[in-house]
Formats: sequence, C-alpha cells, structure tokens
Amino acid sequence: MGVKNVKKSIVRAMGLAPEAVGCVRLVVTDDTDVVIENRGRVKEYTQKRISVDAGELAITIEGSGMVLESLEESFLAVRGRIFSVRYESKRLKP
Repeated sequence: MGVKNVKKSIVRAMGLAPEAVGCVRLVVTDDTDVVIENRGRVKEYTQKRISVDAGELAITIEGSGMVLESLEESFLAVRGRIFSVRYESKRLKP
C-alpha cells in the first residue's frame, strides 16, 4: 500500500474528505458546471475542450462555449454547455 493510500485510509477513518490529503475532487452540476479541486495543470483550453493533468488522473471536459470561471492554484471552475467529462487513470494496470 502506497503512502497516498495510507493517508486516504487514515482520513476516511477520521471521517474527513479524501481531498484533504490532495486527492482530486471532481464535481459536475447538470450540464453547465464542472469544478475540479486539487487540479494539477491545465494542458489544453479552448471553448470546446479543457484537458487537465491531475497527477494520477487525466481529465478531459468537452462541450461548447466553455469558459474558466475560476482558475486558482488548486481549484478550477468551468461553465458552459458540458457534453462529456472523462477521466483516465495514469497508473499502470496489472
């Protein structure tokens, strides 16, 4: 078990949220808003596609008329017409 998994287990046992130890939190509200906490780096930004490198995850949001409502060091808020949100693990699969 890696250090991050140990931290997650401890945080859950204490009843806290996993994002407290740096886990990515992805919140989708209807088809108009997406929020990513502990986001990492924005790799691509257009009105039709936003790609984020979030450590162990690659997150891609596709839609139309998308704008970055908020872009802070660990927080990203997107507003527009959201068609899809895809995340892929970058961990090696067994």
